[in-house]
Amino acid sequence: MEQLQKLSILIIEDDAVLRRTFKRALLDWSQNIVEAGSLDAAKIALSETVPDIVILDVNLPDGSGVEFAEILSQTRPMPLTIAISGEATAEQAFLLKSFGVQTYLAKPFSLVDFQNALGELLITPPLIEPHVSAHVGKSSFKEVHSNVRKTMLEQALALSKGNRTQASRLLKISRQAVQQMISELSISMDDYN
Repeated sequence: MEQLQKLSILIIEDDAVLRRTFKRALLDWSQNIVEAGSLDAAKIALSETVPDIVILDVNLPDGSGVEFAEILSQTRPMPLTIAISGEATAEQAFLLKSFGVQTYLAKPFSLVDFQNALGELLITPPLIEPHVSAHVGKSSFKEVHSNVRKTMLEQALALSKGNRTQASRLLKISRQAVQQMISELSISMDDYN
């Protein structure tokens, strides 16, 4: 539990009562919780710090959580994300998944369902197969391979704050392989220091 206390969490929910309920439920998981009641407030919170976990309402008064999920997909390190909604469309659900949202909960759900989803999110890596298979016929194997390598390296460097040794441990490769990939993929280390 001590490791979990270091996690930062961003709750994006326009219903203030539900937002406070999430916060109370998450206090066992983290003391570093930021709340946002709108898309604009969420963007401001993200500009100040990248959270480890995002709880994202899909339908917000000033926009769609899908737009925020797209922003998160370009963020390094990319936060783990749970999307919640009572009325998300099939298209929204598809887009959320394509932007890397790992878990979706349909409202109403119980607090136990929410905590179980969060626990699973922390231990289960997202499936890569649907994302890769979507590229068949649209991208070359070489392009997909290069993008996967670059994304994994950027994520590892972001999580390790630029420490190549820690990044190599996360990727389960040698430090020399990390250094070679940085050079091959023209990764600027200025972004990670």
